[in-house]
Amino acid sequence: MNVIVAVDENWAIGYKDELLVSIPNDHKMFREMTTGKVVVLGRKTLSTFPQGRPLKNRTNIILTTQPDYAVEGALVAHSLEEYLQLAEDLGANKREVFTKIILPLSVPGIYSGIVMVFMPTVSTFAIAELLTHNKITLFGSLIQRSFGEGGIAMWNYGAALSLIMLIIIALTSFFDQGDKDDAQKGGLV
Repeated sequence: MNVIVAVDENWAIGYKDELLVSIPNDHKMFREMTTGKVVVLGRKTLSTFPQGRPLKNRTNIILTTQPDYAVEGALVAHSLEEYLQLAEDLGANKREVFTKIILPLSVPGIYSGIVMVFMPTVSTFAIAELLTHNKITLFGSLIQRSFGEGGIAMWNYGAALSLIMLIIIALTSFFDQGDKDDAQKGGLV
């Protein structure tokens, strides 16, 4: 199983129901590589094809959340579960579908979870306990204590510390993105 997709720097694949680029040799390669194979696309992508028809000489799986959607010459999946079942019925290995399709689509959510939940938890509890035996106070622990540990709630102090931490994270992300843009312009990335 392979995925072929042309994307821009923001991972967009189209704009206003049109492809971002049209490269004849790319279309030819796509046709050669997918003829006789399974292609998976969304309902909106299908609507941009000539007459909104599925691709010839391929098994087309159309993904949509519209419960009554059907199209002649294609299989339709209305949920992830239906898609996985169709893929398995067509001979795909569930593990391969997961690692090549589902996992890559989940990466932004996984990163968000790590940044928003796991890292603060580890920095607040595990690292402080393991490395210092509570001899120092980390920023996360200070915020936690400010929100009422020990019976005294200092909401304004805790909120101010949380805001400072949020600003630091936002600035770090902003400057990190600027570094990536500069590196791309210089051909380093």
